[in-house]
Amino acid sequence: MSELELFIEALGRAATLPDELKIRAGQVKALSQTSYDQSFIDLLDMQINSSSRGPEWTKTLQQRRDALLPYCNKTLLKGRLEIGKDAYWVKVDVETQTVVYWERYENWSERMKR
Repeated sequence: MSELELFIEALGRAATLPDELKIRAGQVKALSQTSYDQSFIDLLDMQINSSSRGPEWTKTLQQRRDALLPYCNKTLLKGRLEIGKDAYWVKVDVETQTVVYWERYENWSERMKR
């Protein structure tokens, strides 16, 4: 199975994803393998503790940290989908072929124009 096929199938099975992501999974951009180690978790911890971008961003970082910690040193697929003005980053565990984390960035296309 190709990485794209794995990604599409994992998104299709993910109960927590919006339907629009499942439907458009084949339109993924920037699909690549990635891996995180303890240094990434340490960086997130530092950013969380500083809370320099405010409580909403700190909450996002905490959710990211909590979701990715069990996947340290594991291979994940990372893909970006753009739907309307928004972008979604989705992480899929290659071994279990499941979505382990996703984030939505509102007005992504407007931010990229700046």
